[in-house]
Amino acid sequence: MKKEILVIALILLAFSSHAQYKYSGCCFELKNGSSNEKGLIWENDSVKFTIDPTDYFWGITIENKLKIKQTVLWDDCVFAVNGKSSAIVFDNTIKLMIDNPKGESIIIPETSIKKKIYPAEKCRIATNPVYYKSDLKKTGPSNVKLMIATKAGDDNKEYSFDVKISICQK
Repeated sequence: MKKEILVIALILLAFSSHAQYKYSGCCFELKNGSSNEKGLIWENDSVKFTIDPTDYFWGITIENKLKIKQTVLWDDCVFAVNGKSSAIVFDNTIKLMIDNPKGESIIIPETSIKKKIYPAEKCRIATNPVYYKSDLKKTGPSNVKLMIATKAGDDNKEYSFDVKISICQK
């Protein structure tokens, strides 16, 4: 009986270590996370991240699970697509202001914030998608890495999320 429970637990762990979210015929896979209809989810005792990827702006909800305020350090965040790192911009950023400081967001205890982010390098000349579905069909999966920097008290943290984007298999 104990062996059967162990085998079931290992199978569930294997399936839960890569969560999938679907959008417009593409599958988004987050390593070491989960997913639901709202997006890709990763959490620990301090914070919960929900990432809602699209071909352009990616929604990110950050929930503070601590009893003290947390600060998101947007100028230290990175949006890397296929190995090319970039600063982030928000959906309301004017192109002339791409390189201006993004500031910080304070999240008081047991609340959350939501922002829509995009890699700054993708909109220097024209706003291009984070990924092209046609490229995924030709060359295969694309890799995106988000790094979100936070501070709670004197403790700075960097949370890193690896997302693989591919065409969903029918």
